[in-house]
Amino acid sequence: MVSSASTSDTESRDFSSFAQLDTNTQLFMSLHQLDTLSTAGLRQRIPSEIARQLDGLPSSACNVRIIAYLARHENEDVYQNDVERHCGITRSTASRVLNMMERKGLVRRVIPTFDARKRQVMLTDKSRKLVRQIEESGAGYFSTLAEGISEDDMEITLRTIQRLLDRSEIEAEPLD
Repeated sequence: MVSSASTSDTESRDFSSFAQLDTNTQLFMSLHQLDTLSTAGLRQRIPSEIARQLDGLPSSACNVRIIAYLARHENEDVYQNDVERHCGITRSTASRVLNMMERKGLVRRVIPTFDARKRQVMLTDKSRKLVRQIEESGAGYFSTLAEGISEDDMEITLRTIQRLLDRSEIEAEPLD
């Protein structure tokens, strides 16, 4: 009995501590937790066809993230350093992951004529098919998560997240 009372006291203290945090910190912590939980949930729902094509690659969540990033920026030149920055990985990790993805036929890297030190990263036809499958899996998963949330709340949340993303890109730009 005593132990359950102390557990609920701890839970309420944790909640009140969270409630005492400023709104920005609460939002940051909530988005981080949502990212962690949704990535895990989405990973469990990735169809076996996608999992088979990613088989043998380290950190398939990272690979899916790279493919999704390349798909969103397909009409732009994307370089390895863009992938590093977007995924928050080191140059050596990006090199290793992209080498393996290239061997699997998921990305293609080319050296641009203006700078032999850079590597432009592009989707292949194989990864474009994966993008469609990932989008379908993700749409189904997130529809389930959004059940019971009003369309107005979803629109406000989306606008807020988009503003945060826009600000984060501005903050991430190097200073001249």
